[in-house]
Amino acid sequence: MLEIKISLTEELEEKFREIEEKRKMSKEEILLEALQMYLPRILKAPAMNPKILKAVEIQEKLALKDSIVWDSSEVLRRWRETK
Repeated sequence: MLEIKISLTEELEEKFREIEEKRKMSKEEILLEALQMYLPRILKAPAMNPKILKAVEIQEKLALKDSIVWDSSEVLRRWRETK
């Protein structure tokens, strides 16, 4: 299970960098796109750790509720704090 967490985190960091370099989108749009791309994959993962799912849900709710524009490092830091 630890390998899944590390792999997803590294992939998310890489994807954020790719999206930021290729597009001039707002950081909120980048966050929403990343969540749309990875959330279905996370939900389908076998024997998924509920803590990871909860962390993703919390981040999505915070981003939408607070209308905070976070950079990718802030999103990942907050995700790590919630797990």
